[in-house]
Parts: sequence; C-alpha cells; structure tokens
Amino acid sequence: MNLSLSDTNHLNATYTREDGTPIYQVVTPFSFSSKTATIKKAIPEFQEGTAAVFTANHRYGFLAQVEFHVFASSVLHINGEQVKTSEFFTKGGLTLTKLGASRKFVGPDGKEYKWILGQSASTLVLNNDEKTKVAESHRKHYGVFHKARPAFLEITPVGMHMVDLVLITFVYIEKLRKDAESARDSSGGG
Repeated sequence: MNLSLSDTNHLNATYTREDGTPIYQVVTPFSFSSKTATIKKAIPEFQEGTAAVFTANHRYGFLAQVEFHVFASSVLHINGEQVKTSEFFTKGGLTLTKLGASRKFVGPDGKEYKWILGQSASTLVLNNDEKTKVAESHRKHYGVFHKARPAFLEITPVGMHMVDLVLITFVYIEKLRKDAESARDSSGGG
C-alpha cells in the first residue's frame, strides 16, 4: 500500500491511498518551541447492506499524538496511554549515513522492528537476519530527472497488520531524520 502525502511536510499532510481516498491526516500547529503532531484517521461510513466506504465528506477521528521535545524525551499518546519515546524505542546503532541511531520497537505481534534513518528516506525493517522491509518513505519527484509524483509512504504486505502504528512511528522518526538532515546541511556536512 502506498500512502501519498498532500504536502512535502509530513507533519502537515493528508495521507491518501492510491485511489485518492484520504486515510490519515497529520496536523502540527506552528510553534517556536515544542511541537505536537495530531494524527487522525478517516472514519468510514457504513451504509446498510454494503461494506465500509469513505465518502466525499471525510470525517476524521483521533488516532494519536506525538509531542516533540528538544531537551526531554518526546511523548507518544497512543490508545489512551502516554509513553516516552525513550521507553517505546530503543536505539539500534549508528547508521552508515551518520544521521543518528536507528530506532527499534516491539510491534503488536511481539516482533522487533527497526526504523533506519537514511540520507533521503526512512526505512522500517523487521529486525531479523533478512532485514525484511516493512515500510519506506519516498521523496517527492518534481519531474525533472524522474517522473513527477508526490512524496509517499510505502507499506509492504509485512506491515499491513499494523498500518496505524507504522504511520505513527513514521511521523516521529521522519522528524528526527529531517532534523538531522537539516543540521548536517547547515554545518556543511552534506
């Protein structure tokens, strides 16, 4: 499944399926200090005798929040609970790109997953010997060297049982990656 972003800023975007159906909305009000990203999920309408459908008048329900903090651990609000990112994720070692440590977490299936912060994308893998790809972000192409397309989050069949969690963790991880990328670029390390 590919979730296309309506904007290159993943913290303020609508995420839609390939058929154009909006599935998630991430809203992060501007702030000079800590930011809070609210993640909402589209609510399907149920019509008698039919399967759930998404209509033109999309309604969204609260899914999660990510409170980004600079000097303290960020906080995830998921399933009515608050958990510090330092408790939810464990660091998984430095990546080859020097953008910081990868982050590991345990999924709802009891398996360990690892987000790898790349130079231009984040990749989620099953933390096994094969490093089976679960999800990967893709940057927007403007049509100069590649066919034009919006930025999107690719979720493989391996991650379909936890799409909500993939998106929630992506929102957090991608901000870390972009912050590290900006710091590297501003220091002349690119």
